Amino acid sequence: MNSKIKEKIKTLVKLINKWNKEYFDNESPSVSDRVYDSHLKELTELEKQYPQFILKNSPTQKIGASLKSKFKKVIHSKLMLSLNKAYDFNDLKKFFNDVYQVNLDKNIRFLVQPKIDGLSISLKYENGILIQAVTRGDGQIGEDVTSNIKNVIEDIPTNIEYKNPLEVRGEIYISKTNFNKIVKEENANYANARNLASGTLRQLDSNIVKKRNLSSFIYEIVDCEKHKIYTQEELINFLKKYNFSFLSDYLIEKLENQNKIFDFILDFEKNKRDHLEYDIDGIVIKLNEMKYYEDIGYTSKFPKYAIAYKFDEELVQTILEDIFITIGRTGIVTYNAKLTPILLKGTIVSAATLHNYNYVEELGININDEVTIKKAGEIIPKVVSLSKKKSEGVFNKILTCPHCNSPLIDTKTLNNQMCINNNCPEINIKKIIHFTSKGAMNIEGLGEGIVRKFYEFGFLKKIEDIYKLEKYKKDIISKKGFGEKFWKNLIDGINSSYKVKLSNLIFALGIPQLGSKNAKMIANKIKKFDQIFNLTNESLLSIKDIGEITIDEFNEYIKKEENINLINYLISININPEVKTDSTNKIPFFEGKTFVISGTFNISRNELTNIIEINGGNVSSNISKKTDALLLGDNGGSKKEKAEKFNVKIVTKKEVETILKISL
Repeated sequence: MNSKIKEKIKTLVKLINKWNKEYFDNESPSVSDRVYDSHLKELTELEKQYPQFILKNSPTQKIGASLKSKFKKVIHSKLMLSLNKAYDFNDLKKFFNDVYQVNLDKNIRFLVQPKIDGLSISLKYENGILIQAVTRGDGQIGEDVTSNIKNVIEDIPTNIEYKNPLEVRGEIYISKTNFNKIVKEENANYANARNLASGTLRQLDSNIVKKRNLSSFIYEIVDCEKHKIYTQEELINFLKKYNFSFLSDYLIEKLENQNKIFDFILDFEKNKRDHLEYDIDGIVIKLNEMKYYEDIGYTSKFPKYAIAYKFDEELVQTILEDIFITIGRTGIVTYNAKLTPILLKGTIVSAATLHNYNYVEELGININDEVTIKKAGEIIPKVVSLSKKKSEGVFNKILTCPHCNSPLIDTKTLNNQMCINNNCPEINIKKIIHFTSKGAMNIEGLGEGIVRKFYEFGFLKKIEDIYKLEKYKKDIISKKGFGEKFWKNLIDGINSSYKVKLSNLIFALGIPQLGSKNAKMIANKIKKFDQIFNLTNESLLSIKDIGEITIDEFNEYIKKEENINLINYLISININPEVKTDSTNKIPFFEGKTFVISGTFNISRNELTNIIEINGGNVSSNISKKTDALLLGDNGGSKKEKAEKFNVKIVTKKEVETILKISL
C-alpha cells in the first residue's frame, strides 16, 4: 500500500511541476486551472497523510515559477503570494466563516472585484519616480523588467506626486482589441492574451513591447499602514489620486449581505464578463479592513483574508480522431482537430482549433489521444489539454500544403507556417470567397459552396472571372442543381456589386492586416477607388490607428502585378465607387477625430458609428492618448474614469443630441 502511495505522490509531483513549467516559464499552460487545482489538492492531501513521502521538489514547497531567463533576478521585499480558489458558493461561505471565526467585529466588509487574467507585476517608486518593475516569478524572486515598463506601458505612471517610498502590485495584460490587432498584424495564432502579455513583457527588445501596447491594473500596496491606508476602499482612493490604473468595477459589502456578493458574481459572469476589454477568469473577494490581516494569517502560499472565485468552465473529454490543416487566403496555416462528437454547452462539437503546430507540440498530443476541450469565448471549441495518452509520441508537423503540395515555410515569428504558392487553388478560392462575402462585395448567389463548384468546373479561377461568367451561361444553366432561376439570381447579385460602397470594395481586395475598419478610414481618405494608387506612406501614416505593419502590407499588395491588374480591371468595368459628401449636411464635429462610444443611446451603436464615419470620423473600442472624445451614454461604465485619466474630452448623451440635432 505504501509503495503505491509513494508512487502516486511521485507521479503527481512530476505532472504538476511540468504544468508549472508550462505556465510560468513557457507561458503556455496545457491544462485549465480546475484540472491543475484538483491534482494539486490531491497531492496536498496525500502529503498531509504521508509526510514521510514529501519530495524536495514538490510544488507544495514552492509558490510559482522556476526562473530561467536573461533578465536580472530580484528578491521581493515581501512575498508575492497567489490566492486560494473557490469553485462554488459553498467554498465562499466556508471562506467567510473562517474569516469571521478570527474576527468578532460584525461590521467587517468585503471588497469584491474582477480577477484579471494577466501577469503579476511589482512596481517600486522612490521620491515619486518609478525605479524598478519586477515580475512575480516564484513569489520570492522575480525578474527585473523595468526597461519594458518605464516609458513603455502608457498607463503606468513614471512620476507621481507621492514622494514616500512606495511599492504597488498588480497585473499586466493585453486588451482584447490589441490582442486581435496583434494576431492580425503578426499573422500569428497566439493561444490567448495572457500568454502573449507574459511573453511580450519578457522580450529583450522594448520596442516590441511598446508596439504591442500592454496595459495594467494595480490593486495592491505593500505595507499599507506606512502610507496610512487601513482599508481596501482607502487603497482604491489612493490609486485613483496618484493616477494608477485601477479596477473601477467593484463592490464593498458587509458579511451579512452575502447574497448581494453572490448576485454581483452571478451578474458579472453572465452580463459583463464578455463585454470587458480585458480577460478575467473569476472574482476576487478580500476583507476590506486590513487591521485583521495578520490575525487571520497566511498559509505558505496564500493569504487567508482573500480568495479567488473561479468562473465555471465546462470542460469535456473526447477522442482526437485526426489532426488536419486549413489554408487561409493569405496562405497562413491553421491546425485543427477532428473529434469524436460530444455535447458541449448545448451543441454537438466534432471539431476544434489547435492554432498552430507549436500548440500541438506543447500539448504533446497525437491521433487517438483523449483530450479536454472547452468553448473559447462561448463560440469556438478549443482543445485545452491532453487528458489521457493513448498514442505514441506527438503528431508530426505537416510540411506540405494539402492543396498544391508546395512546401510550407515558417513565418518570421516562427508561430505559423505559410503556403507561398501564388497558384495554390485553396488560396485562390479563399480570395474569391472573401471578395464575394457579406462584409465585402456581398454578391448573393456566390457563397462558399458555389465558389468551390465553379472553381472545380473552371468557371472561376480568379476574382476577375466573376464578371466574365456570362460566357458560361449555358454551361451553368445546364448543370444539375442550377438552372434559369439560379442564373437570374446570380446575375442580379453580381450586378448589385457595381453599386458597392468604396470601403467594402477596399476590404474585398483582401489586403493582409487591412480589416473593414481600416478600409473605411482609407475610403474617407481617397474618396474614390481610382485614387488608391496615389496613397503614400505619409498619407497612410496620417490616418489614426493604421500602423506601420498595415502600411507595409498595403505597399506590398499594391506593387504586385496581379493586384494592379485586378484594380485596373475593376475600374475598367466601372466598379469605381466614391465617397459622396454633402457639405451642406456635414457635421464638422466628427471630421478627422477618433471617438470611443460607451453606454447606451436611443439609437444603436452601429447607427451612431455610421454617422461618425460618414462625417469623416473614426470609432475605436479602447481609450488611449490618441482618443479625441468619449461619447458617454447611459450606463457608461468604467471608460469614463479612463477618459478622465488621459484627459480625454467627455461628451454627454445630451451634448451628442445637440451635435446631431436629432433626438437620441
